[in-house]
Amino acid sequence: MNAIWMWFRVEWRSRWKALVGLALLVAFATASIQATVAGALRGSTSVDRLLDVTQPATLAVTLNQGAFDWDVVRAMPQVESLSAFAVSGYAIEGLPDGVQGGDDIAGFPFVDDEIWRTIERPVVLKGRLPDSSRADEVAVSSNFVDHFGLGVGDPVTLRLYTPEQLDSMEEGAPAGPAVGATIVGVIRSPLFSDQPGNPTGGLAPSPGLHARFPENTVGTSGAVNINAMLRLRDGGAGIDEFEREFTRVTGIENFDIIDLHADAQRDRDATRFEARALLLLGLTALLASVVLVGVAISRFAAASFSDLDVLRAFGLPPSRTRTAMSVAPASASMIGVVLALAVAWWGSRFFPIGSAALVEPSPGTDFDPLVLLLPVLVVPPLVATATTVTLRRRASSFERSSASPSAVDSVTSTWPLTLGLGTRFALSGRSTRNSSSARPALIGIILGVTGVVAALTFAQGIADATDGYERFGQTYELGAFLGAGGQDFVDATTTLATISEDPGVDGVLDVRNDVASSNGGPVSLFTHTPVGAPIDTVVTEGRLPSTRSEIAIGPETAEKADLSVGDTIELTGSRGSIAMTVTGTAFVPQGPHNGYASGGWVLADAFDELFDGFRFHFALVSTGSGSDPQAVTEQLAESDGIGLFPGPIIPPTELGELEELQTVPLLLAGFLAVLAVGAVAHTLASTARRRRHDMAMLRALGLRPRGSVAIIFVQAAVIAAVGLAIGLPLGVVLGRGIWRTVALDTPVEFVEPYSWPTAAVTILAVTVLTALLAIWPSRRLASMRLGAELRSE
Repeated sequence: MNAIWMWFRVEWRSRWKALVGLALLVAFATASIQATVAGALRGSTSVDRLLDVTQPATLAVTLNQGAFDWDVVRAMPQVESLSAFAVSGYAIEGLPDGVQGGDDIAGFPFVDDEIWRTIERPVVLKGRLPDSSRADEVAVSSNFVDHFGLGVGDPVTLRLYTPEQLDSMEEGAPAGPAVGATIVGVIRSPLFSDQPGNPTGGLAPSPGLHARFPENTVGTSGAVNINAMLRLRDGGAGIDEFEREFTRVTGIENFDIIDLHADAQRDRDATRFEARALLLLGLTALLASVVLVGVAISRFAAASFSDLDVLRAFGLPPSRTRTAMSVAPASASMIGVVLALAVAWWGSRFFPIGSAALVEPSPGTDFDPLVLLLPVLVVPPLVATATTVTLRRRASSFERSSASPSAVDSVTSTWPLTLGLGTRFALSGRSTRNSSSARPALIGIILGVTGVVAALTFAQGIADATDGYERFGQTYELGAFLGAGGQDFVDATTTLATISEDPGVDGVLDVRNDVASSNGGPVSLFTHTPVGAPIDTVVTEGRLPSTRSEIAIGPETAEKADLSVGDTIELTGSRGSIAMTVTGTAFVPQGPHNGYASGGWVLADAFDELFDGFRFHFALVSTGSGSDPQAVTEQLAESDGIGLFPGPIIPPTELGELEELQTVPLLLAGFLAVLAVGAVAHTLASTARRRRHDMAMLRALGLRPRGSVAIIFVQAAVIAAVGLAIGLPLGVVLGRGIWRTVALDTPVEFVEPYSWPTAAVTILAVTVLTALLAIWPSRRLASMRLGAELRSE
């Protein structure tokens, strides 16, 4: 034991730089793995942890028929709690740079004090909840604070509408009273969370705003719709029973339900996918760490190998000698993992990432004992074992007899010297006294190229889908509201014809909307009536309807009702019922009460047979490829007084969720690139180091310096060629497969990502990097002193 302790002290005194470098490498590698794994585990549970502490709403019922007595629904046995809100708004004044918040920032005013008390009770990230009896207190989301720079204690002004504006549904800026309010809290719940793709966040007023200004939030005529959020006793499992009971109690059949329970499941799926991607990133970091730390241990052991005889002079047997030489690396790794623990704990404040960060109930630093403490117990013994095994293998190489030629040796024996030797060095699978196996480099570059190409292909699919709204079925750039509640605001026929005749317009669709009931629940229906040329409609399977008895339904509606092309669905509206055949699945316009994948397309005569009127009437307008939507809007407004709004009606939240995923594949590509570069660099450097004597002998026999340079470059080129030949096709197939799965789950129109740009960039990058990595070891061989090298043998 005294000899081991003495050697430990000698190692730290004489080789402290190498040991500190090993400690820092272990710290970096371990912290990277710990941070990604802990972040993945934290993100995968963020939705469930938020649901557990916030009493989330199960669904929202949107009647859109003016005043309604929600106490009848509140008394239903299926309902645990209910909070009603007015579908009205207000302007937010006092924001920086003169910005005035509108509907995208201002939350609906609630008309009772159940919100934040018995339903959607939020986590308070900072400050406190607004007092439900005060009109001058508001809460905001985290993105609101980050975007506007306003937080707890800062003032804002709420500009309300006048009762006359609300009663007449008059458009324009609010002209009612100004309410000076104070931000008292930053909150988070499933409903009051920041949405992906919405950097501005949101503001929610206290229920006291309605209590103080009822006529300025709901009007006086009952024209303002009062909808509600409900928490069911049986959760999502009780939605079907609630729908039947709601119709029986109220007599209302054509009502919309926003399934918030399903939304939570979608958020859960998104965060778990991100978590799986992070775990893959952690696995990649682990592989890279094994390669890089293994290289460092191998070099340390190689440098210490000549000291074995010194320790044996103390009478230590070989096993005790190797143990003595592994203590210093193990101690360095212990320092590294302790440092990594501190870094990973500090870095946990930046996790989870993506969609999970928007629903994390406890943002900030987090200590995961299993992830953070396990390396302290595991890494030092592994480093000690690796050092011992490396020393044993090097010792056995002295006693190993020469092996028979390999297949690579036999094939390349007749090749030109530089080409043959470079190929042997690249494909050799043996480790001997003077050479190392090339398998780590080959495996590393194959994994690296495969992973990088797959990650970039997947990222390319996300970029294509999030470049606009077309992949989500929102293929129109402009729209016009024509009517609501069964009454048109304008002469719809004339307005539609005028829009379609504009030279900048490529297609127009006349759309009426209402909600029918079915065995699978409410279905929001849209008429597909082209005016002139139709706009494009994204059909994911089958075709659009062509007769009154046919329907194309959204993918989510089809999944919920367990329907496929050729099946029949019974739909009931305010006028009658129709049995309709499903001809396909297609995306529909996303609105306030339906997603783009929920609902269905029908023909106008089928719609008229189902409904007495319509809930909404609007036009969808597609402009030509060379047209400016803003110019078309200004032209129609100036010449014909037609007001158009930019499409889509409501941007899909799924687009923002996909955007949140873009960082993960790029990080993954980076780690895989590090793995490949580290493996190739180590192999080339090892060749230059271990083959110096062999190359010196060849030089003495007539090989020129440029010949030794060429050998290393051939080795690098063969390694790159093998990695590209195997990794490129595997990466394309893997990346497309992953993107197809994500596209179907989102859902989004699947378009195969282009492969040739990724392939071209990868080929260029691999070629350049391997050439650069070959420069230093080749120069070392070319510039070595032959006499000194030959005498060293």
